[in-house]
Amino acid sequence: MKVAGIIAEYNPFHNGHAYHIEEVRKKTGADYIIAIMSGNFVQRGGPAIVDKYTRTKMALLGGADLVIELPVVAATASAETFARCGVAILNSIGVVTHLGFGCETDDLELLHALANLFVEEPKEYQELLSSYLKEGLSYPAARAKAAGEYFQKFVADTSITNRNSTHNVYADGIIDNTLNIEATLNNPNNILAIEYLKALKQINSTIKPCPILRQGNHYHDEDLSGSISSATAIRRNMLELEVSTMEYENLLLKYIPQICLDTLLESLKLCPPIIENDFSSLLHYKLYLEQNDFRNYSDVKDDLANRILNLQESYVSFTVFIDEIKTKNMTYTNVSRALLHILLDIKKSHMNDLTSSNYAPYIRVLGFRKSSSLLLNKLKNSSIPVVAQLAKDKKGLNDTALRLLQLDISSAHIYNLMKINKSGLSIEKNEYRTPLVYL
Repeated sequence: MKVAGIIAEYNPFHNGHAYHIEEVRKKTGADYIIAIMSGNFVQRGGPAIVDKYTRTKMALLGGADLVIELPVVAATASAETFARCGVAILNSIGVVTHLGFGCETDDLELLHALANLFVEEPKEYQELLSSYLKEGLSYPAARAKAAGEYFQKFVADTSITNRNSTHNVYADGIIDNTLNIEATLNNPNNILAIEYLKALKQINSTIKPCPILRQGNHYHDEDLSGSISSATAIRRNMLELEVSTMEYENLLLKYIPQICLDTLLESLKLCPPIIENDFSSLLHYKLYLEQNDFRNYSDVKDDLANRILNLQESYVSFTVFIDEIKTKNMTYTNVSRALLHILLDIKKSHMNDLTSSNYAPYIRVLGFRKSSSLLLNKLKNSSIPVVAQLAKDKKGLNDTALRLLQLDISSAHIYNLMKINKSGLSIEKNEYRTPLVYL
């Protein structure tokens, strides 16, 4: 049996995602596709535009066989943690043979070379990275320049090419790509692809990588065009509309598979898209309560904690506050992620819980297809607990996993509060009573 895993946000699910699933299935010959999906909050540091159960149904309709939730502590973390947790969960299932991921380059050799460089970090690379950081470059920019220069020196300096353990993994073909390294590291999907390869290497996984070249618009493109547009463009255009199902349908028909669009429209009839500023008042209150305790939260370093404290009186809204705080070395996404962690009560201790769980505390099932019953039976042999019936299955978790699961539950509750506030409708079922999505 061949099983391919995909780690995604599906925010929302669109034609590009459907193409990706189809290509992964075709390239790997997979009998089943497992999607590890972010829950109600995502990596950019904000809420998903619609809830996780709606997106789970869209993913199943779009070709996935089983959807598992990525714990919120990882779903809202850095690319490294996001990837490491997703890969660790897939690896723990025990039957996953392939990992499919999108990228802007399908040069797997180059991606492997960069992944190995960042895992082993040879002294020469560390020195280059340090020098660029001292020049004031942001970490992503410094890393890209250091990697590019490292490979150029590796090619030119025979004193480095001693074929030690670090360099054995660099095939000769990498020489032709040294000038493209900075460009490669400036593309979000490439960065995640490298993190997936790092994670596979770090846990000595037998899962085989399957890169799929990205089609359609660039990840950050905000204009809708062609048949495959970015989720960024889809979200931006959705948020510019008045609350009208017909307007949504007219806009999205070209970019989301019809079978998935019907599910999305059904959700939007009940509640408009959820955005960062829906949480403005709640975040403001949380900041007021915490005051000098900001440093306890994940991704909140001393300099950021000081800026939050010093600028609190100018707070207007979630997004305006991010703009106030961000600096050259604190990107918008970094600040947004840190503020979201304060809002959701995600602390540094929770990150410690995740690492002590080897990034795979449990398998939280969100939904599955009837035809995947054989795959579901295989979950029983996973090396970590499976949580399908929340009230019953949480009893089998250790204290560390239970703390992380409680964050998933509480973050879903906060998200639902905003849905109630925005729609004026009550949410009938909480996390304990919401059934799995079953098709």
